[in-house]
Amino acid sequence: TKDIRSRFLRNTGGSTYGSLTRKLIHPSEKDTFLIVGAGQLAKSIAPFFSSNSVYLWNRTKQRAEQLRKDLIANYDFLPHRLNIIENVGSNLSKIDHILICTPENLDQEKPWAVQWNQQSDLEGKKTVVHLGCTKSNLSSWKNQHSFFTLEDIFNLENEQSNIRSIQTKRALHACQERAILRALGASLNTPHGWEDLGAFA
Repeated sequence: TKDIRSRFLRNTGGSTYGSLTRKLIHPSEKDTFLIVGAGQLAKSIAPFFSSNSVYLWNRTKQRAEQLRKDLIANYDFLPHRLNIIENVGSNLSKIDHILICTPENLDQEKPWAVQWNQQSDLEGKKTVVHLGCTKSNLSSWKNQHSFFTLEDIFNLENEQSNIRSIQTKRALHACQERAILRALGASLNTPHGWEDLGAFA
């Protein structure tokens, strides 16, 4: 019933990379994002940040331009809040969170990481989420304080799955109790006596 759904099954939908990433970093609407990459992963994550200002970067600018067109056409992105940058280093000062949706590229990312760490110390930069590596093979960003990888995403997904499992069990138990009450021939709000307790054992 609607009551059971609202009490036990609220927010138990399946998780995606985008929803899990957003839960990891808890951004405010004023935060600005840089999404590195223009493939399917970037396309699936970007819509979860449509309420923020987002910058796109890809080695091939044409692919970044195509991603921008797709996001504006199919999601709730306002054109002036979704822009392409050609040089990551010169734009890091206006970025709060970096979402890397490509395999780790040491030569490409190391200069960004050095600059990001320097700015983090001065400006209190926030987070980097790297969806192209795990902490075991991490190199470029190892000194970054607020850094997440696929391992953190998977750990959060496991936590969410455990919560969903508990909530589902509670909902099933509530359904069983209601079925028993109906079988007793009374409304759900009618009190029952000691003789009815055996039905709930």
